[in-house]
Amino acid sequence: MPAPSNCNRFVSSDELALFGYMLVDTYQCDPATFKPPPPPGQPPSTPTDSPAPPSKSIAAEYGTAKFNHEWTKITFEHTFVHPVVFVGPLTFNGGDISVVRVKDVSPNSFMVKLTEAPNHDGTHTFESADWIVFEEGKYELDGCHNFEVGRVKTSKTLVPDNRGNFQNVFFTNHYETTPVVLTTIQTENDSHYVAVRQNKATVGSVKLALEREEANKNQHGEEIIGYVAFAQTRIVNFGKNLQVSRTNAEMNSKWHPIHFDDYSSKPFFIASLSTYYGADPAHLRKLKSDDIDQISVKVEEDQSNDDETNHTREVVSYIAIELANKNQHGEEIIGYVAFAQTRIVNFGKNLQVSRTNAEMNSKWHPIHFDDYSSKPFFIASLSTYYGADPAHLRKLKSDDIDQISVKVEEDQSNDDETNHTREVVSYIAIESTGSRQGRGYLYATPGTGVTSPVPVPPTNLPPSTEATESSAPSYTPSPTPGGNNSEVGAPLPGSIIFALVFLMFLTFILAVLLVFIVLYVRKKLPSSGGYARVMGNLLGEPLDGDSERVTLDEEGSSATPVSFPFDDSSESL
Repeated sequence: MPAPSNCNRFVSSDELALFGYMLVDTYQCDPATFKPPPPPGQPPSTPTDSPAPPSKSIAAEYGTAKFNHEWTKITFEHTFVHPVVFVGPLTFNGGDISVVRVKDVSPNSFMVKLTEAPNHDGTHTFESADWIVFEEGKYELDGCHNFEVGRVKTSKTLVPDNRGNFQNVFFTNHYETTPVVLTTIQTENDSHYVAVRQNKATVGSVKLALEREEANKNQHGEEIIGYVAFAQTRIVNFGKNLQVSRTNAEMNSKWHPIHFDDYSSKPFFIASLSTYYGADPAHLRKLKSDDIDQISVKVEEDQSNDDETNHTREVVSYIAIELANKNQHGEEIIGYVAFAQTRIVNFGKNLQVSRTNAEMNSKWHPIHFDDYSSKPFFIASLSTYYGADPAHLRKLKSDDIDQISVKVEEDQSNDDETNHTREVVSYIAIESTGSRQGRGYLYATPGTGVTSPVPVPPTNLPPSTEATESSAPSYTPSPTPGGNNSEVGAPLPGSIIFALVFLMFLTFILAVLLVFIVLYVRKKLPSSGGYARVMGNLLGEPLDGDSERVTLDEEGSSATPVSFPFDDSSESL
């Protein structure tokens, strides 16, 4: 769709989320002179302006804020002209019913806090919420008008006597399907507890209203509501990942997960209730999590009028932008070593190479060593990426020879929260040989085709294929009662395994043949006499005719002879 004649079109970079910004194609329109496209069937007006030369434009900046019931200032890294801010939903660290309030939105910052429902004491613990600020205007992705950002001033409030008191907001863009609409109040002209409700979103408009607590029967003061209307989309590897969507009508007062596919880091998540199926005042809360593939959300009602909080099922609109670090790091060379998991005793005394279970987090955890007689040299690295927050390992200084305590440490450059999810740690522990204090050597035979020292690989190698935790083969040793991983020996050579299998097969064949021989003999001998003759032959004793065999009693003297009569007609072998 061509740009309206009074808009300047700016061409974006090819990334959506770079350094915490959204860089997109945009029509930056003058609200005083902008005219929406004509309805279908009417010819467009004759253009009077030509588009300005292409230029990059930052459409949005996003981040995460931590705040409580006191006002907190959030400062932008970029300066906006007409900023519109969207915040939430809140996390659920504190159980009291709370909503987000925003005020003092300026080109460089905004103020944010949470407000509890009137039936609570107003004091609340710290919660977290993601935020995104847009430049007001109209934007496009992939060559078409995909979203627009605007503001509307209203005092229309939903009260028990008037549940249909909504403000109509018409979009300047006509969407092919119902757009994703996000809303946040931009002002605090009236300090009472209040949220925004949406109703009957269509391809061309949406209804918005202010909503107070359930016990309220009064109109709220006039506020400015910010809104953004997105065409539903999923863009992969366009600034990592961007997912803009609406759930089914299934979000109620129970926690429900919203899933994200192929995200490699925790996304920024902004969401709003998009329907008005339940008339009781309601808003969204989310569970705090480091998951990269889902976020759990529920619909929360206040209890100012009654204790009942079961809300009917609603639709939730949301945008999830995969987290991009704000600055790319310069190119570095990373050294690595890959060991087969093993335990070698009396090889430089002791060598233990292993991986822990997924149990190492922000608390101190011991890693145990068996039969060490001196303090080992210990090298370790994080081996998984289960938690998206930046993290590394620290160890406690100790002279223990049988264990070392390790924890996962997060920085606090963005917030004070340092609780990291459980990770796997790979480590090597080499017992000191005692040849020199604080120094030792590890002797090993270079592999085939490898010389020592190992040469630096050429720089013109083709790009390597990234291995993932799910695709790469791995082995996790079983934990022993002492907390150690079980020893893992070197694998048997293939020739020895083949020989063992062949011997087992040969033994089986011989056993089967022996069984067939015994069954054949029993079938061919009709009487016990024939059987006795065979046994005699097997013992090497002549048993022709009526032969006698002498047995001994307990004192060694001769006993009564035992006769084995055979007639001449007995079948011979």
